[in-house]
Order: sequence, then C-alpha cells, then structure tokens
Amino acid sequence: MATVTKLKYRISDDEIVVYSSRTLTMFGVAFSIVYVLSIAAVFAMSLSLGGELKMSTILLCLILFVPFLLLFLAGNRQVIFSRRDETVYKSYGLGRKELVRFSEIQNIDYRAGTTPSYRIYLKSDPYGKGINLLSPAKAVEEFDENIMPALKKMINLSASAPAELPVNLDKLKYYSRKGDVFTLIRRFEIGFNIFLFCLTSALLFWGITSANKMIIFCSLAPLLVAIGLLTHTRKFDMKNRIFTHSILFVWQKSYRFEQFVRFLVVRNTMNGMYDGTDVKLVFLNDKGKEEAVKLLNIRNTKKIELFIQETKKIITL
Repeated sequence: MATVTKLKYRISDDEIVVYSSRTLTMFGVAFSIVYVLSIAAVFAMSLSLGGELKMSTILLCLILFVPFLLLFLAGNRQVIFSRRDETVYKSYGLGRKELVRFSEIQNIDYRAGTTPSYRIYLKSDPYGKGINLLSPAKAVEEFDENIMPALKKMINLSASAPAELPVNLDKLKYYSRKGDVFTLIRRFEIGFNIFLFCLTSALLFWGITSANKMIIFCSLAPLLVAIGLLTHTRKFDMKNRIFTHSILFVWQKSYRFEQFVRFLVVRNTMNGMYDGTDVKLVFLNDKGKEEAVKLLNIRNTKKIELFIQETKKIITL
C-alpha cells in the first residue's frame, strides 16, 4: 500500500487500485458520529421525560442519515484495474461493477474543465465525458510519477494512439478556403440573423413606443454579445504561416505556426449540466509563456477528432 498526502492507491502484480479522496470518508464518519450521538441524546431525553419513540420519527432519522452514508461511500470509491481479465471495475467496498475492458480504452489523461480530473477515455468517444478516475485531481505530479507508468505498462496505452482521419483541404467541414487563407466557419450566423430579423420586424410593426422600450433595452446586451461573436474571426494564413483571431474588427492577435504547442480540450459544465467542449490552440508567446486561444465549442464530442485533424492538417502543411 502506498499512501501519500493527496493520493491513496495500491499497485500489485494483478491489480492497480486507485482510491477517491479519503477526505470525504473522514467527513462522512465525523458527521455520522455527531449525528448519531445527537439523535441518541434527543431520544434519551425524550424517553426520560416520559415520551415514546414513534416509527415515523425513527424512519425520518434514518432518511436524514442517508446523505452522510453517501458521503462515506463517495470517499470509499475505488477504480480497479484487473490484469487477470483485462477489465476496469468500480467498487464502493462491497462487490464490483464492470466499467470497461482494456481493449476499449483510448487513453487515460488529465483534462481541464469545470472540474479538472483524471479520466478514462474510450475509443468509441475519445473526447467524450469518459470515466472518472480521480476527481478533483489535486495530485497531478504524484499521479504521473507513481500511478501512470504502472497503468501504461498494464494497459499498453502507447499502442492506443487515435487513427489519422483522411483530410482533404478542398473539402473541409469546419473551414472555408479562399486562396491560401483558411477561415473557421461560424455556425451561429443563421441563429443570429433570425434573431436580428425578428427584432427588426417587431420594431417596424409596433414602432418604438414606451411599451416596447424595455424590450429593446433588454435586447441590447444579447445583441452586442451576438455581434461580438459574429465578428470574432479565426484565420490561418498558409502563405505567411500566421494564425490570427480578431474581434469587432478593432482587436486582433497573431501567432506564427511555429509557436503552436498543442491542442487543449476542455469539457464545460454549468450547474451540473453539460455545456459543450471547448477546443483550444496553445501557443508559446514571445515571452516563453503559453497562451490558449479558443477555436470552437462542440457539443457532440464525436466530431472533435475530425475538427482537430482538419486544424492540424492546416498548421502542419
């Protein structure tokens, strides 16, 4: 057993077991003890005063205890990599549930986002939600040094590189071409035009009166945001080998293709709901620091690989 400040795991010849944060377990145990002692004290006081225990009261106390039990179980969550049957399991201490076979795993990677975490990504959807392995990932260096080498050796992740998709520069899905310049296609233009048409038609029909001034005022903010998005262009100049992104035709920033470092894929959530996945380009600026530029937000993660392959083809050509 290897126990460090932020990680708890077990590596043997047959299994690799990664535990979730034991902090949740300790909180669950502490709160449970306090809760049980408090309820016991209340029951004892009630009985000493001649009261009686009703079944409904006991049932209510048991229901209120469920959150503490769930907190304990969440902290006791284990992800088990079994070499014997080449399968990944999930366990909360009682039994095991099969998650995925080794042959279905694309990669195990740390991915930034609303909740940064290490996740298991599948070949069927390499940029999808994946399977949570360690979240929140507070010990990146320890995981990379102590656990990842053993996982790579067991699963042979080096043989799981994604296959290159055929890309025709004259028939790109996400870019339009004009000579040596490739421009990212803005998919929201249709929706924006419909919104602008409806707003203009309403104003022409009703006129600008005191009754609809509030409507006009409330529409200004989304209208300005939409205009900003509409004028946000991302261009790849193949002749000069420069990537440029600009907003409202008054601000722009450029990077040389040689400054490109890698792609960054960030999965977003809002109030627990999936809010699309951002695909970004990471460049090394003139000061030697990394800067990320958002290219596109894609909701269907199965389309991300094609978008990355098209962008990579343009940059590396």
